[in-house]
Amino acid sequence: MDNLIIINLCLDKGVHYTLPMSKSISNIDWANQLESVIRQFVKEKLELIMREEIKHFLEIEQAGTSNMRNGYYQRNLDTQYGRIEGLLVPRDRNGEFQTQLFAPYQRQTGWLEEAFKAVYPKADMQRCVVHKNPQHAPSCSEKDQFEVAEDLKLIYRAPNKEMALQMFQQFESKWSSKYPREVQSWANELDVLLTFMDDPSSIRSVIYTTNAIERTIKEIRKRLKPMNSLSSLEAAEKVVYLTIQDFNEKWAGRKLRGFAEAHEALQRMFEERYC
Repeated sequence: MDNLIIINLCLDKGVHYTLPMSKSISNIDWANQLESVIRQFVKEKLELIMREEIKHFLEIEQAGTSNMRNGYYQRNLDTQYGRIEGLLVPRDRNGEFQTQLFAPYQRQTGWLEEAFKAVYPKADMQRCVVHKNPQHAPSCSEKDQFEVAEDLKLIYRAPNKEMALQMFQQFESKWSSKYPREVQSWANELDVLLTFMDDPSSIRSVIYTTNAIERTIKEIRKRLKPMNSLSSLEAAEKVVYLTIQDFNEKWAGRKLRGFAEAHEALQRMFEERYC
């Protein structure tokens, strides 16, 4: 008889899922089941956020009117974890409510950032600048790739945001006619690509990239890969836990470059925003 595996996921509170699992599962089966659980978790969180959105819309924006809820409609949404099917989107009787999580006809979305901002509205979002570059350099002609990359460096290595914006204007003027899609992509994401410019200069080179996170995930996958099968999800979780504990021990004695100099500034920023 199959075992029952309980998976705990937390965002603002614990969420529990129970999955039927055989006594021995392959890495592929485990990954597929885990992704399925994550999709269900994301679906429930998105639906929760939209229920709060329409409640605010009707109670605040539509106060004093006869407008009211009018059930739900279903739609599919493609995410980095696969397609979420049957997402319940609330609607109002007058057809005026629109969720801020995605556009009416959008089938793919950066839902994670919007969902995170809905829970932590004062948080800053920073997309990885380093990963942004390789996305577009290959789409340029070979003779232009180096020059384009160097011009982009002038933007994110500028001494301040004002200079960074000036460098982007020059980049836009220089390359928009030849590579309009690539330039427009940067223009669309410029705010979240340059968020780090609001932080102390001593830590900017550390926080504008997700390389440290990528290396951690790569190491976890590396340690899981040699195992042809895992007896249970708990066994996989134990490997992940021990890997992270290993990292914690290695990092405990390290000092991240620039954070000592930035301590007072970061403390002041925190107090101004949250206190």
